[in-house]
Amino acid sequence: MVEIKDQKDLNRLVFAVVSALGAAEEKTYTTTIQKVVYFTLALRDNEGEWFRPYLHGPFSENVAYGLELMVGPYLNVKAEPESDGRLYSIVQEAERKLDSGVRKQINAFMEEASQLIEKLREENLLTPTRIAKLAKVHWLMKHYPEKSPEFLVARALMMAWDLTIEDVKQNLRHLEKLELLGKEISG
Repeated sequence: MVEIKDQKDLNRLVFAVVSALGAAEEKTYTTTIQKVVYFTLALRDNEGEWFRPYLHGPFSENVAYGLELMVGPYLNVKAEPESDGRLYSIVQEAERKLDSGVRKQINAFMEEASQLIEKLREENLLTPTRIAKLAKVHWLMKHYPEKSPEFLVARALMMAWDLTIEDVKQNLRHLEKLELLGKEISG
């Protein structure tokens, strides 16, 4: 597993996630990218350094910065006001601009992200709304000792997150099936 120690590494992970989502023919909305990066880091127990609670669940200013930094030379962006925001795609010549060391790191990240994306796809969780709810439940489970759905819904309401008890139960099942709840989280 390639280490993520700074913004450059995170940018390479973001690039890999956009590339992996595109290769899987999935929509590359901002929310989806944020959450796939979140879960990729969660599998490494490294998301806490980069993500904070926000409107659509865990959000990283560093991921947003990385996306904006890469628009133009590496990423295309298309606004879709009638849907879920902005769609990103890899610039056709982007791969050639990368040196072999960076390409090797991105390929390793793509392999990780692709495996996660496939699991999320199998559970039909790659829409922005569904993956945002999944990330919200994960974040709550990781940050609060009380694990009851009622308690988690109350905490979600305090953060203005729209979650029902059924949302929490359903996403807990998904998190367990996807093995995204570590032993220290699941209680």
